[in-house]
Amino acid sequence: MNETNRRHLRPVRLTARPAIVAALAAGASQDEAAAAAGVSRSTLTRMLGADPEMRTEIDQARVAMMDDLASRLNQLAPTAIDTLGQIVANPDIAASVRVRAAEVILGGQRDRFPILQVIDRLRAAEAHAANTDTRETA
Repeated sequence: MNETNRRHLRPVRLTARPAIVAALAAGASQDEAAAAAGVSRSTLTRMLGADPEMRTEIDQARVAMMDDLASRLNQLAPTAIDTLGQIVANPDIAASVRVRAAEVILGGQRDRFPILQVIDRLRAAEAHAANTDTRETA
């Protein structure tokens, strides 16, 4: 935030900023974020309008939250797959439950492949952009 904008914000708004960023990054509405930070909705709207860096900070917090979630899911995935595998292989469990467990396993694999394709395309685009930047600076 530049100094001109910072001078126009009251101290309460500056102390509310972390709560607003956290709430909006977590998916709260502006009304919910304002309430969590102890400011009015109109104050929150003014803060967002006066400080473009705040929107960037919210976006960065969202990315960090998604990275954390992806990491946690990756850590839990082997245990979940093992559990589903045990259910599928256990003849003492009702067939309908075993079929549902198999559907979950297979459905997860089906959903995973498009993500891998997107990741590959993103990497290719990043490599192309890096090559373009190198040629332009040379």
